[in-house]
Amino acid sequence: MRSINLVAYLVFFVSFTSLTQECYSAVLTRLDSSSPLRQAPLNCTLSLDGPITPNDSAFFDTLKADDPGILCLNSEGGSYDAALKIATVALDIGIATVVPESAGCFSACAIIFMAGSTFGEIGTFPSRSLHIRGKIGFHAPYLVETGQRIDTQTAARAYRAATAALGRLIKIIAESNSLEKSSILPMPLLAEMLVAEPNQAYEIDTVGKAIEYKVSLIGLLEPAVISKEMACTACTNISLDGIHWPCDKSSRITYNRTNGAEWQETYVSIVLGPEDHNYECKIIIDHNHKSGNEERYISYERLDQSGSMPAWELFPAETKISKLPSVVR
Repeated sequence: MRSINLVAYLVFFVSFTSLTQECYSAVLTRLDSSSPLRQAPLNCTLSLDGPITPNDSAFFDTLKADDPGILCLNSEGGSYDAALKIATVALDIGIATVVPESAGCFSACAIIFMAGSTFGEIGTFPSRSLHIRGKIGFHAPYLVETGQRIDTQTAARAYRAATAALGRLIKIIAESNSLEKSSILPMPLLAEMLVAEPNQAYEIDTVGKAIEYKVSLIGLLEPAVISKEMACTACTNISLDGIHWPCDKSSRITYNRTNGAEWQETYVSIVLGPEDHNYECKIIIDHNHKSGNEERYISYERLDQSGSMPAWELFPAETKISKLPSVVR
């Protein structure tokens, strides 16, 4: 029985399109101030566009920790090894990642995206943003169908190569200086990725998935008015210490608004959970009317936790990201 060249037929996190695409290298660019990708909300300084090839990782070796940049991604996939090297650099020096409007990031590209980081005083934190009109997708290792028969020894080598490839990914995460290693490629996402069929992708395509996998959404047209229902949804979306009681008809909602010369504050207090073990979730919306330029800040308080909240978390978890209202430019 004729055995097959394993390298030619074992594919890990490659694109769903024809493999002949991979003869073309990705276009890697340092963006100047005139590029649309440099504008808010993207703010990218670097761009990777096209199939990822083994030579592409060398570009990232030239980046410095004191000026790592923000990387815009648009790629169907490509070289898994190159993606791992790029992901390692992103984790080491803190390169934030962005998928722009109308762009897609799949397979090997998705690994780079999830490595998006920003550097703090003692380590890196996840920093990856998806435009609501962009796409990000994952899938598992697979063998390309060739119509040829292979012997069991070749099949065994293919299996070992696939598991070793996955092992290298896990090792890079474990050895990174990220302060949130479990958020780089969360176990639920890894599990979904491994059960996805070769011709399918597991996409981060709902508000709930974006929250769970710590992916920021950009390009949203914020609602003009934040209703009680939206505040209720926001409290449901916040999951702290394993408590995830929904805001529903049994929740006690208090809605107040105070006005000042420069500020207007809307305060929504929601009591969640059964009467013998409930807690309060507060959504605070501050409007700054100073100088005629309105700014709005949304924050929350729940148990002993507090922080800012993006407007897209006001939408139900099952909402499709592609259906969120977008800013028209």
